[in-house]
Amino acid sequence: MPLQLGMGVDCDYRQQGLGEKLLKIVLEFCRDHDGIDWLDLNVFSVNEPAKQLYLKCGFKVIGEISDFYRIEGESVSEITMMINTRND
Repeated sequence: MPLQLGMGVDCDYRQQGLGEKLLKIVLEFCRDHDGIDWLDLNVFSVNEPAKQLYLKCGFKVIGEISDFYRIEGESVSEITMMINTRND
């Protein structure tokens, strides 16, 4: 059964490398535990810093749903990314 979690860094603490550290800890945990073969995540298409972080950490874009959200009247897509925790 899939487990869904959320992760983020408070805006007062961004630009300090905390997101990358958190993500590396999560990936290390997954690699150390059998049965976690991949991670999927979703990110707003307009969240460029998060997308760049995920790509830097090895995630690949596997899909995008256009016009998935309306945020303050603006259309925002949702991007799905994944990483194989066994063979990356």
